[in-house]
Amino acid sequence: MRSKAIYVVSCSASSNGADGNGLCRGLTQWDVRYNPLNNSLDAYAQAFNIASIITSIWGKGKEPFWQQSYTDLMRYVILLHRIRDGYLTMVDLFRTVISAGRLEEMLIEVGSRFSTVSYIGIDRDNYREHESIFAPLGFDWDEDAGLYLIVWTEALENLFTRRPLPHSMSSLASRINRAARPL
Repeated sequence: MRSKAIYVVSCSASSNGADGNGLCRGLTQWDVRYNPLNNSLDAYAQAFNIASIITSIWGKGKEPFWQQSYTDLMRYVILLHRIRDGYLTMVDLFRTVISAGRLEEMLIEVGSRFSTVSYIGIDRDNYREHESIFAPLGFDWDEDAGLYLIVWTEALENLFTRRPLPHSMSSLASRINRAARPL
């Protein structure tokens, strides 16, 4: 929702509709929202300020490790949002910090922007069905992704999309073609 601004001008009753200096006095009423994270401070300074507020509300713990840990977490989340969106609110910070899944998604999304390597991935069932074709190419099983992966190259994409393939692989090749494009 956009903030609305109302500008009210009051002028004196002189002949030119202005005060003695020829200027109107303006009174401005704004519905303004202030974002304390939208400033030129570096991420660590902002994270330290937030950590100081948390400490003043809930008190200081016995071990300094925890205060440094959540300061570092805030710092890196602030940096992630600045890189991804260019802008950050306290709500964004809160939502990202309380959800490990959301933080992981952001790390993957931002990290993929800076990766120059793309991969072609094939699930286990399709790989086993066509193992005689895929095995010589050098696909390796990646436990984290749950896929057989190989580094994307234009030649490899051409191999799957340009030459005639068995009918059972035609739909697989179209999925590989869509997934293989580098970011």
